[in-house]
Amino acid sequence: MRCLRRGNLHIWDAPRKQEWSEHFVWSTDGLRIIGVTSTGRATCHRLDLNDERHNEGSIVKARRLWIRGGWHPPQKDPRQQR
Repeated sequence: MRCLRRGNLHIWDAPRKQEWSEHFVWSTDGLRIIGVTSTGRATCHRLDLNDERHNEGSIVKARRLWIRGGWHPPQKDPRQQR
């Protein structure tokens, strides 16, 4: 994956061994994943984790329903500071 800011190749090569919280946080409303490292940003962009390129909104709509149901975001995951 290429980092948009520097053009360097970044791969989240061992997701089971790396901590999610090292690379990502949830937005304050819990609807979007924000990459906080170059690897996190590249992963968000390449995998379109927030449905920004396809812009059909289904990912954000699903997350909104999960929040209402109390299932999202996971308690252990960090949130963006206001």
